[in-house]
Amino acid sequence: MQLDGTSFGTDNDWYKTFFEAEKSAQYPPTAFSDQLAPKIPATHLELLTSTLDVFSSLAAHAEVNSISGSKLSKLLGLWLLTADRVQPSDDWFSFYSRWDRMGRMLEHLFLSHIRNEASNHRMPRRLTELVQHYPYVKGSSPSPEHDLLPRPRFSTQRYDALFVRVDTELPSTYPEDKPASVDLLKLIANALKAESTGSGSAYELWQKIRQ
Repeated sequence: MQLDGTSFGTDNDWYKTFFEAEKSAQYPPTAFSDQLAPKIPATHLELLTSTLDVFSSLAAHAEVNSISGSKLSKLLGLWLLTADRVQPSDDWFSFYSRWDRMGRMLEHLFLSHIRNEASNHRMPRRLTELVQHYPYVKGSSPSPEHDLLPRPRFSTQRYDALFVRVDTELPSTYPEDKPASVDLLKLIANALKAESTGSGSAYELWQKIRQ
């Protein structure tokens, strides 16, 4: 998928402008068409609404297919809302942060689109229930971001995860014509069996990992 230009909106601040305009207007039901649509080029708006229509069709039967609008937003947000999906200076953390942010932005647009559609015609109850407490100021998960919609309680759940980076060094004496193969699973198994001595937070963390 190739966007027309480098920005999904008419300028790089399109989402921030929409976010602030919707908030200043006390979150009107038609914010999607009134505040957002003018800030997005026609071709991109058509792509967005078509995508969100598909989201709605699937999310309306989420109990059966286990595909929620939140999942779809997180899956496709980065690919839909930005032309620069990978940065030269990316590491895992910076890429994940951008992926998560774009997913939350698309989830916001999805929910705003539901409210806009519901103001014009009847919508499946499953969808209207999603926006019943919009903009989710009460009962939402605390978030340090003030330029994103609070995480709704039905949004994809977050779990603590351990990021492990394994670096290995090949023996300097290994023949060049026979490159060494590294069995990472065996390497990790041996590391977990290894005895360690010491103290402090790093030592305590390693003991928990071994358990």
